[in-house]
Amino acid sequence: MQEATQNTRNKIKDSKKSANYGSAFKENSVITVTVNNCPWHNLMIKSGRENLSEKIGTVICQNEYSIFASEFDKNIKFEPGERICKGSACCKFVFTKESREK
Repeated sequence: MQEATQNTRNKIKDSKKSANYGSAFKENSVITVTVNNCPWHNLMIKSGRENLSEKIGTVICQNEYSIFASEFDKNIKFEPGERICKGSACCKFVFTKESREK
């Protein structure tokens, strides 16, 4: 998960460094990050609290990744997609750069 987070961070940083600010991550574009191994879910299983994994994962991921995205650009929004804690094989985190015109 840390590697996926770093890769996303690098993509967003690279877009800010480009000559045409944001050209790598244009308005109304999407970056989807796939996470194949969730440390939060693994800790819940290890501690015998797998039944709480979805509830806790929902709070952790929504808060952490929304803040993470907004630190780069207030117009980047986060949406959780598939999630391991909900029984999926992987997590899909979707970052969308919204249009500034609203």
